[in-house]
Amino acid sequence: MKRCLKWGLVGGTLGAVVAIPLFPAWMAWVDKFQTLITGIAAVTAAYLAIRQSQITDENSDRRHDQLMELSLRPIRLKIDRTVRPMAEQIEGALPDILRWEGRLSAADGALFLADNIEEFDSLSGHWFKMVNNKQLRIGEDYFSGYMVNALSLAQEAAQRTFEEFHDIRPHLKHLSGGDVAKIHVAQKMGRLKSALITLAENLESFCFNLRELEKDYLVHVK
Repeated sequence: MKRCLKWGLVGGTLGAVVAIPLFPAWMAWVDKFQTLITGIAAVTAAYLAIRQSQITDENSDRRHDQLMELSLRPIRLKIDRTVRPMAEQIEGALPDILRWEGRLSAADGALFLADNIEEFDSLSGHWFKMVNNKQLRIGEDYFSGYMVNALSLAQEAAQRTFEEFHDIRPHLKHLSGGDVAKIHVAQKMGRLKSALITLAENLESFCFNLRELEKDYLVHVK
Protein backbone atom coordinates (compact mmCIF):
# COMPACT_ATOMS: atom_id res chain seq x y z
CA MET A 1 0.00 0.00 0.00
CA LYS A 2 2.74 2.47 1.00
CA ARG A 3 4.75 1.50 -2.06
CA CYS A 4 1.78 2.20 -4.39
CA LEU A 5 1.21 5.57 -2.71
CA LYS A 6 4.86 6.48 -3.13
CA TRP A 7 4.90 5.68 -6.85
CA GLY A 8 1.53 7.39 -7.27
CA LEU A 9 2.96 10.61 -5.84
CA VAL A 10 6.00 10.35 -8.10
CA GLY A 11 3.81 9.74 -11.16
CA GLY A 12 1.46 12.59 -10.28
CA THR A 13 4.37 15.00 -9.81
CA LEU A 14 5.93 14.05 -13.15
CA GLY A 15 2.55 14.36 -14.88
CA ALA A 16 2.03 17.82 -13.41
CA VAL A 17 5.48 18.95 -14.57
CA VAL A 18 4.99 17.59 -18.10
CA ALA A 19 1.56 19.29 -18.34
CA ILE A 20 2.92 22.79 -17.59
CA PRO A 21 3.95 23.73 -21.17
CA LEU A 22 0.93 21.97 -22.69
CA PHE A 23 -1.76 23.91 -20.85
CA PRO A 24 -1.46 27.73 -20.69
CA ALA A 25 -3.96 28.04 -17.83
CA TRP A 26 -2.07 25.49 -15.83
CA MET A 27 1.21 27.27 -16.60
CA ALA A 28 -0.26 30.60 -15.41
CA TRP A 29 -1.50 29.03 -12.20
CA VAL A 30 1.88 27.41 -11.52
CA ASP A 31 3.65 30.72 -12.21
CA LYS A 32 1.34 32.57 -9.83
CA PHE A 33 1.75 30.12 -6.96
CA GLN A 34 5.33 29.08 -7.72
CA THR A 35 6.69 30.09 -4.30
CA LEU A 36 3.91 28.26 -2.47
CA ILE A 37 4.33 25.14 -4.60
CA THR A 38 8.10 25.20 -4.07
CA GLY A 39 7.60 25.44 -0.30
CA ILE A 40 5.08 22.59 -0.24
CA ALA A 41 7.38 20.47 -2.38
CA ALA A 42 10.31 21.15 -0.07
CA VAL A 43 8.29 20.27 3.04
CA THR A 44 6.97 17.11 1.39
CA ALA A 45 10.48 16.05 0.31
CA ALA A 46 11.80 16.67 3.81
CA TYR A 47 8.96 14.64 5.34
CA LEU A 48 9.54 11.74 2.94
CA ALA A 49 13.28 11.79 3.67
CA ILE A 50 12.70 11.77 7.44
CA ARG A 51 10.11 9.03 7.17
CA GLN A 52 12.43 6.90 5.06
CA SER A 53 15.19 7.42 7.61
CA GLN A 54 12.83 6.34 10.41
CA ILE A 55 11.86 3.19 8.52
CA THR A 56 15.53 2.39 7.94
CA ASP A 57 16.30 2.90 11.64
CA GLU A 58 13.36 0.74 12.69
CA ASN A 59 14.49 -2.07 10.40
CA SER A 60 18.04 -1.72 11.68
CA ASP A 61 16.86 -1.85 15.32
CA ARG A 62 14.70 -4.88 14.58
CA ARG A 63 17.62 -6.67 12.94
CA HIS A 64 19.89 -5.75 15.85
CA ASP A 65 17.36 -7.18 18.33
CA GLN A 66 17.14 -10.38 16.31
CA LEU A 67 20.94 -10.75 16.25
CA MET A 68 21.15 -10.08 20.00
CA GLU A 69 18.48 -12.70 20.66
CA LEU A 70 20.40 -15.24 18.59
CA SER A 71 23.67 -14.45 20.38
CA LEU A 72 22.01 -14.75 23.82
CA ARG A 73 20.28 -18.06 23.10
CA PRO A 74 23.26 -20.33 23.98
CA ILE A 75 23.82 -18.36 27.21
CA ARG A 76 20.15 -18.59 28.13
CA LEU A 77 20.11 -22.33 27.52
CA LYS A 78 23.06 -22.82 29.87
CA ILE A 79 21.54 -20.66 32.58
CA ASP A 80 18.15 -22.31 32.15
CA ARG A 81 19.71 -25.75 32.67
CA THR A 82 21.47 -24.47 35.79
CA VAL A 83 18.52 -22.65 37.33
CA ARG A 84 15.79 -25.17 36.51
CA PRO A 85 15.23 -27.24 38.57
CA MET A 86 18.33 -26.70 40.77
CA ALA A 87 17.11 -23.41 42.27
CA GLU A 88 13.85 -25.11 43.28
CA GLN A 89 15.79 -27.98 44.87
CA ILE A 90 17.97 -25.59 46.88
CA GLU A 91 14.96 -23.55 47.99
CA GLY A 92 13.28 -26.78 49.05
CA ALA A 93 16.33 -27.93 51.02
CA LEU A 94 17.03 -24.67 52.87
CA PRO A 95 14.07 -24.94 55.31
CA ASP A 96 15.22 -28.45 56.32
CA ILE A 97 18.81 -27.27 56.83
CA LEU A 98 17.68 -24.31 58.96
CA ARG A 99 15.26 -26.48 60.92
CA TRP A 100 17.97 -29.01 61.74
CA GLU A 101 20.49 -26.28 62.58
CA GLY A 102 18.02 -24.75 65.03
CA ARG A 103 17.03 -28.09 66.49
CA LEU A 104 20.61 -29.24 67.02
CA SER A 105 21.41 -25.93 68.72
CA ALA A 106 18.84 -26.67 71.45
CA ALA A 107 19.92 -28.15 74.78
CA ASP A 108 18.61 -31.58 73.80
CA GLY A 109 20.02 -31.39 70.26
CA ALA A 110 22.11 -34.55 70.59
CA LEU A 111 19.12 -36.52 71.89
CA PHE A 112 16.98 -35.23 69.04
CA LEU A 113 19.64 -36.29 66.54
CA ALA A 114 19.84 -39.74 68.14
CA ASP A 115 16.04 -40.13 67.90
CA ASN A 116 15.93 -38.97 64.25
CA ILE A 117 19.25 -40.34 63.05
CA GLU A 118 17.93 -42.01 59.89
CA GLU A 119 16.20 -38.84 58.73
CA PHE A 120 19.37 -36.78 59.13
CA ASP A 121 21.40 -39.50 57.43
CA SER A 122 19.12 -39.31 54.40
CA LEU A 123 19.03 -35.50 54.34
CA SER A 124 22.78 -34.98 54.74
CA GLY A 125 23.39 -37.35 51.84
CA HIS A 126 20.83 -35.48 49.74
CA TRP A 127 22.43 -32.10 50.52
CA PHE A 128 25.86 -33.40 49.59
CA LYS A 129 24.64 -34.74 46.24
CA MET A 130 22.65 -31.58 45.53
CA VAL A 131 25.53 -29.08 45.91
CA ASN A 132 27.82 -31.35 43.88
CA ASN A 133 25.32 -31.88 41.08
CA LYS A 134 27.07 -31.26 37.74
CA GLN A 135 24.01 -29.39 36.53
CA LEU A 136 24.96 -26.49 38.81
CA ARG A 137 28.19 -26.04 36.84
CA ILE A 138 26.60 -25.75 33.38
CA GLY A 139 26.19 -21.97 33.64
CA GLU A 140 29.33 -21.40 35.72
CA ASP A 141 30.90 -19.15 33.05
CA TYR A 142 28.24 -16.56 33.89
CA PHE A 143 28.48 -16.80 37.70
CA SER A 144 29.78 -13.79 39.58
CA GLY A 145 32.79 -14.22 41.87
CA TYR A 146 30.43 -14.23 44.85
CA MET A 147 28.42 -17.08 43.35
CA VAL A 148 31.49 -19.20 42.63
CA ASN A 149 32.74 -18.63 46.17
CA ALA A 150 29.36 -19.32 47.78
CA LEU A 151 28.93 -22.58 45.87
CA SER A 152 32.47 -23.71 46.75
CA LEU A 153 31.92 -22.98 50.46
CA ALA A 154 28.53 -24.74 50.36
CA GLN A 155 30.15 -27.83 48.85
CA GLU A 156 32.82 -27.85 51.56
CA ALA A 157 30.17 -27.37 54.25
CA ALA A 158 28.05 -30.20 52.85
CA GLN A 159 31.11 -32.45 52.87
CA ARG A 160 31.88 -31.51 56.49
CA THR A 161 28.25 -32.01 57.51
CA PHE A 162 28.27 -35.49 56.02
CA GLU A 163 31.60 -36.40 57.59
CA GLU A 164 30.86 -34.90 61.02
CA PHE A 165 27.56 -36.71 61.18
CA HIS A 166 29.10 -40.08 60.39
CA ASP A 167 31.85 -39.33 62.90
CA ILE A 168 29.39 -38.54 65.69
CA ARG A 169 26.89 -41.27 64.86
CA PRO A 170 28.62 -44.13 66.78
CA HIS A 171 28.94 -41.90 69.86
CA LEU A 172 25.27 -40.99 70.15
CA LYS A 173 24.57 -44.27 71.99
CA HIS A 174 26.83 -43.06 74.81
CA LEU A 175 24.70 -40.04 75.66
CA SER A 176 23.65 -41.68 78.91
CA GLY A 177 27.30 -42.27 79.87
CA GLY A 178 29.61 -40.18 82.04
CA ASP A 179 30.62 -36.55 81.70
CA VAL A 180 33.63 -37.33 79.51
CA ALA A 181 31.44 -39.07 76.93
CA LYS A 182 28.92 -36.20 76.97
CA ILE A 183 31.65 -33.58 76.53
CA HIS A 184 33.07 -35.57 73.62
CA VAL A 185 29.65 -35.69 71.95
CA ALA A 186 29.06 -31.98 72.65
CA GLN A 187 32.31 -31.09 70.87
CA LYS A 188 31.37 -33.11 67.84
CA MET A 189 27.87 -31.59 67.87
CA GLY A 190 29.44 -28.11 67.83
CA ARG A 191 31.37 -28.93 64.66
CA LEU A 192 28.26 -30.42 63.05
CA LYS A 193 26.19 -27.31 63.84
CA SER A 194 28.95 -25.06 62.51
CA ALA A 195 28.98 -26.97 59.23
CA LEU A 196 25.18 -26.68 58.95
CA ILE A 197 25.28 -22.92 59.55
CA THR A 198 27.93 -22.47 56.86
CA LEU A 199 25.96 -24.65 54.47
CA ALA A 200 22.74 -22.69 54.99
CA GLU A 201 24.37 -19.26 54.67
CA ASN A 202 26.22 -20.01 51.46
CA LEU A 203 23.41 -21.95 49.84
CA GLU A 204 21.03 -19.06 50.55
CA SER A 205 23.49 -16.57 49.04
CA PHE A 206 24.12 -18.76 45.99
CA CYS A 207 20.41 -19.35 45.38
CA PHE A 208 19.59 -15.64 45.67
CA ASN A 209 22.20 -14.78 43.05
CA LEU A 210 21.04 -17.66 40.89
CA ARG A 211 17.56 -16.14 40.85
CA GLU A 212 19.06 -12.76 39.97
CA LEU A 213 20.87 -14.40 37.06
CA GLU A 214 17.55 -15.89 36.01
CA LYS A 215 15.96 -12.42 35.99
CA ASP A 216 18.81 -10.98 33.93
CA TYR A 217 18.79 -13.61 31.21
CA LEU A 218 15.52 -15.56 31.34
CA VAL A 219 12.92 -12.94 32.24
CA HIS A 220 11.68 -12.68 28.62
CA VAL A 221 11.95 -16.40 27.85
CA LYS A 222 8.57 -18.09 27.57
